[in-house]
Amino acid sequence: MQLWAMIETALAVFRLEEIAGADAATVAWAARVREAFGKPENDQKGVLSLDGVMVERLHLAEAERVLALDAAFHATRNM
Repeated sequence: MQLWAMIETALAVFRLEEIAGADAATVAWAARVREAFGKPENDQKGVLSLDGVMVERLHLAEAERVLALDAAFHATRNM
């Protein structure tokens, strides 16, 4: 039982570091990716050019994850 508590604590710290690790530039990039794919003209596109870089829908999934983790981190800090 005590070992499991230590493992849970270590995992919680890792998750916290992962969330806190999203710097402002990463969060801004994620927001721009979401905004670009959210435009009506890009609704059916699988690939876009964003600042001269190819961005795919898999990047949108990663951007959504970053934004969700960032929102959760800030929500817990405001409790």
